[in-house]
Amino acid sequence: MGVVARGLIDPIVAPGEFSPHLHTVKGASGISLNSSVDDLLASSCTSCQISQDKSAYWTPQLYFYDNNTNTYEMVQEVSGHLTYYKYVPHFISSGTYVYPIAIPNGMKMLSGNPFRRNMTIPRPDPPRPWTGADATQDALHQKAIGFNCLNYAGTPEGTLERHFLPDKNFLETNCPDGIRLEVLFPTCWDGVHLTSDDLTSHLAYGDAGANGGNCPKGYDTVIMQLLFETIYPTGNNIGRTGYYVFSNGDPTGFGYHGDALIAWEGTTLEDAVKVCGDPVKGPYATDGVVEHCPVFKMVAPAAQSACAIQASQVAVHADFQAMATALPGNNPIQTGPQEASQLDSAAAITPIPTLPSDLVPTTQSVAPRTSNTADPYGNQFLQGTAISYAGPAVTPAPVASELPKGEHILSTMTYTSNGAVYEIVDVEVFSTTTIWGNVPRSVALDRRARHLGRHVRHSH
Repeated sequence: MGVVARGLIDPIVAPGEFSPHLHTVKGASGISLNSSVDDLLASSCTSCQISQDKSAYWTPQLYFYDNNTNTYEMVQEVSGHLTYYKYVPHFISSGTYVYPIAIPNGMKMLSGNPFRRNMTIPRPDPPRPWTGADATQDALHQKAIGFNCLNYAGTPEGTLERHFLPDKNFLETNCPDGIRLEVLFPTCWDGVHLTSDDLTSHLAYGDAGANGGNCPKGYDTVIMQLLFETIYPTGNNIGRTGYYVFSNGDPTGFGYHGDALIAWEGTTLEDAVKVCGDPVKGPYATDGVVEHCPVFKMVAPAAQSACAIQASQVAVHADFQAMATALPGNNPIQTGPQEASQLDSAAAITPIPTLPSDLVPTTQSVAPRTSNTADPYGNQFLQGTAISYAGPAVTPAPVASELPKGEHILSTMTYTSNGAVYEIVDVEVFSTTTIWGNVPRSVALDRRARHLGRHVRHSH
């Protein structure tokens, strides 16, 4: 998925106004300061892989601050932005196991808190199932942000295992292939409201996070799970003194976040869920190739890259790399641990922030995991400029009494290796996954053989 705009723009949080910080936007060209669903659907193009997806997706931009020149440099993404639509069943309050429906048009979705500068729950995450303080909505929101250290020659990390941005030295020493930023959106819906006064309480997370689990009472409609992935190269500044910081003035990563305004043409997404997503009814459910889902129309990579914000909105798409001496919007650097303040100017910018000591990571920052069995179906994705496809149907953390005899699901996770995104299912006995992915069939079969040969057993 290509970038359609960069600007002080956030039609969900700051409708009709300039956003306090810069976002990188992907999706429909009709994005504006106060976009409606109708505006997005009327867009002349989309940077998504699927032409019917006129949604808009945005995240804060990553910058590198050079201490010697006192300037901020925009870090360019690698291979675009990935948006997964995942088919993840949940249990609802009645105890019923419910399959997800399409996300309705007009749904306003937020994940993460741009003002957060600390994590108030234990690190690393304890094993699932999560209970008590680990399963509150606040805890689940904190666990929905991930920073995956990429080293394709080493042991891959699991999705959403680390919840803060490692410092420059750690990134250069341990992550030669960059950092993958991850944002998981909630999947339990109140069934009525497309937004709420606080912009979040119409949705909630299941108590197993990416694995689904149990929806809280009052949220008995399950929608498809949305997951963002963006890869940034963080090995290009070796020998320079400085630090990485997001456009909202956050060098910790705790304040990373994502927004989505859902707008699909007609009944495309509903039809895709019925035809290509349902693992029981969908004839294309285990194919793993988005082009094989007859509901979708593809956008050529060149057209995705060429799509840009419409001329009437060009003012919010200025060249923000030219604002090198301050972050766009003059956002000051705020390291926490207290929540950041919404300030009007950057008079108090700190040239070299002092990070909390517990943010200086070691290679043990993420707890290792063992005994992961590779997905027997070889479902996977290729990295590229494309996106807007559904991802794996990850089995939620189940209630043990409702599992078939002899089966025990431990966890599921995804990782990126050698340009492909893999789904690892940690199970005993048997598990299946459903993925909509951008993998030509011949490539998928070839990679499947190598995947099973090299990754039958992995430690995380």
